[in-house]
Amino acid sequence: GGQGSRPQGLQIVGPANKIVNLVIHDTGQGIGFWEGAPDSEISGCLIYYNGNSQLDHGIYTQNVTGSKSLRDNIVFRNYGFGIHAYTTNSHVNNFHIEGNVSFDNGKLNASNPYKSNFLLGSGKGAASSCNSSPQVAQNPAFIDNLSYHPRGAGGREIDLGYSAGSCNPTATGNYLVGDTTL
Repeated sequence: GGQGSRPQGLQIVGPANKIVNLVIHDTGQGIGFWEGAPDSEISGCLIYYNGNSQLDHGIYTQNVTGSKSLRDNIVFRNYGFGIHAYTTNSHVNNFHIEGNVSFDNGKLNASNPYKSNFLLGSGKGAASSCNSSPQVAQNPAFIDNLSYHPRGAGGREIDLGYSAGSCNPTATGNYLVGDTTL
């Protein structure tokens, strides 16, 4: 598994899983949390120094039915993004992302450091309404998360909806710290 020399940390492809209090580091993809795992959660995990390429993230996830919960995880210094709920041809529906700490993601990529700590959305173009595209993020919730990038880093703290947008989003209580230089 993985994009290069290090194998994947954990692949989750079955429904109703609870991944709790794991430490995952120095793997390819930290956790692959796919559409085949609805009604599942990842909580209390420490996920860091994962990735062989910019396509490897701390958590890479998609969801079409049911819901997915990512709670109280610490995700940092992965090669790609921290928590990457992303698709071009799939779905990113019903994510509850709460109480996570994510920082310095992308830092392992010396030539193009600092990626979004949290990204939820599709790489396809913007949709005209909530139901006109399966790639529109449905019902995402970002609650009480913490995100940090150092001065001069660039990158985004939270990217909610990305290119295609989101429908019925909730974002509350998040604390985002980034570069304040212009």
